[in-house]
Amino acid sequence: MISKGHLDALDIVLMTVGCFFSALISPGNSVGAASQAAERISPSFLEEQTGQCGYLVPFEGGVLVERAPGSKVMLPKPIADKWLAVGGPTSILGCPREASISKLFNAGGRSSHALKYAEATFESGHIIYNPTAGSAFYISDHFELLRRRLEQPALYNIGLPVSDPMSGEGISEWQLFQVPGNRSLNAMEMRIDPPTLYVTRHPVVSPAWFPIDPSSTEVHRDTQRIEDWVRDWATDRTASPKWEAFACESIVGPCDQTRYETPNFPRSGEVCGWTATPLGPPEWQPLLYAFSAGPDWMDRGVDSDQLHQIVQMDPLRALDIMLFRGRPDSRDWGDVLRAGNRPIFWYSTAAEGIVTNSHLSGSDFGATHRSMPPDWELGDPSQVYYRGPCNPVLAQGQLCNDWNLSLKLDPEFDYLLAAPGDCRPHPAPRPLCYACCDSRFPGNFDEEDLGTLPIEIEQWQVPGGFRPEIGDRIMMVGRWIVDCGHDHWSTEIHPIEAFVTSHNSATELSAESTLTNVILTSAWMGSRRDADGQMTVGTTVLNLYPPVRPTPDARLIIDQNLNRFGIETTIEAVPRENPNHFRLTLRMIVEELLDMTQGQRTGQGSYGDFFYANNRRLIGSFTLYWK
Repeated sequence: MISKGHLDALDIVLMTVGCFFSALISPGNSVGAASQAAERISPSFLEEQTGQCGYLVPFEGGVLVERAPGSKVMLPKPIADKWLAVGGPTSILGCPREASISKLFNAGGRSSHALKYAEATFESGHIIYNPTAGSAFYISDHFELLRRRLEQPALYNIGLPVSDPMSGEGISEWQLFQVPGNRSLNAMEMRIDPPTLYVTRHPVVSPAWFPIDPSSTEVHRDTQRIEDWVRDWATDRTASPKWEAFACESIVGPCDQTRYETPNFPRSGEVCGWTATPLGPPEWQPLLYAFSAGPDWMDRGVDSDQLHQIVQMDPLRALDIMLFRGRPDSRDWGDVLRAGNRPIFWYSTAAEGIVTNSHLSGSDFGATHRSMPPDWELGDPSQVYYRGPCNPVLAQGQLCNDWNLSLKLDPEFDYLLAAPGDCRPHPAPRPLCYACCDSRFPGNFDEEDLGTLPIEIEQWQVPGGFRPEIGDRIMMVGRWIVDCGHDHWSTEIHPIEAFVTSHNSATELSAESTLTNVILTSAWMGSRRDADGQMTVGTTVLNLYPPVRPTPDARLIIDQNLNRFGIETTIEAVPRENPNHFRLTLRMIVEELLDMTQGQRTGQGSYGDFFYANNRRLIGSFTLYWK
């Protein structure tokens, strides 16, 4: 029994606590003088539980838990209601340890009497009040630890829970989250075999993405205004979430969660301009290795995948690798197939982010472009422009013009952008200097790129109806270069080898489906010669991700429509038990590789132009949804 003396000792405390929570909790959360917590806890219940969590004393604003004299935890009503609903002291959460509370304030600094945030820590988990959902949800210690660790680099904002944790086939733990003010849901999902944490996140849709004030920006004639694409987001289309997998040592962790907002590529202006010819320089790749590694600049140190890993694990070492310590010379110019010349080494570089612009180039230097071959049948011919040969000097409104994208990179890919910097002025005046360096260049942060990564490829390689749209999530593979055809020395992916674009929208199949397009262009290497001159057959793996899993037992469905030529494809459900995405593997058919002629091989020409291998291409559309 609870003694009268003990209850008398709590009278003053309870009166104070009751007044405090009555002012803190909104009227909509109260039920008059007697709270729901008070109705649930009878004196006999209190007597039974004194040996577990101490004394549980209900009041109008919540529950006071006194574990020992002088050790009290005050649980606000939403937290207390949730804790009691799952079993209180006998639940999986156990007894409360501490609670934190904050409330909303109006412009005058007065309390709005509504909870902004409330959280309580228990012996085996947490309960968090979500003001957007108007409810409290519990979360395990493991997931809460992972959530907090992921948010430390400021790349993730998973949000507050909107469901309780659950388990399913092959899934030890699953839970939904939501960032306040964002209609899109996120999920955390722990897989059993092998131990893997899957996490989703959504981009912040805001012009604050860009480093330049939109009100003072001169908009490029080919570029859609920032406010236009922001408005385009106010539709039923939403960007697909970014799914990421983290390998874990066990089901309870720890998991590899290292991600960084990475430094930009330095000194890109040094790649261009100094050795320019009157006809214009090639479009060199920024080099992904230290030139000091050897006398021959072909002596590369890392490839693109290795660089991406180094950037995440050791940013200072990655920055050192990316420093430009030299430049190619005239021996490196010329057709890659021409004897006596060293080829510009090709890196298949991945980039991920959100499309912020998608348009046809206003004009291009025609000598570095190619027209569509006569028998090209991929895509809708009604979606193209002038179909004649490319004007060798100035191509305008022609099929060989580039299709341009602007990509707002995910923060861990920011190193692909060229930082503003200085370079030596070019000794030759225009027009002998095709793109002259004036000692200061903006990189990817000029008034046209606005901190985005430009993407380019001849438009006939991306047929109408499959071109990325503003707001799409995109993952791509292509040639990472500094475009020496411009005098701001920006980096690009040019040309695109393959890409996946996706967005979420309601379909007749499901209220939330991911619509995905996959394009493999004729720029895809598929094969290459290694250092010994041997031809190797390559593959590209693309992941197809659905919307957030709605329940742990929901089944993933895919509808597909593929048109391919010269390509083998396999689609695999991953993980095998209760999959949450599909893996699309593209592989060059060996027989086609052996039959390639010189004119069909991919290669660079004298001025950075590119010869497409037209004996291989792929276009596909997929719809992914849960059932």
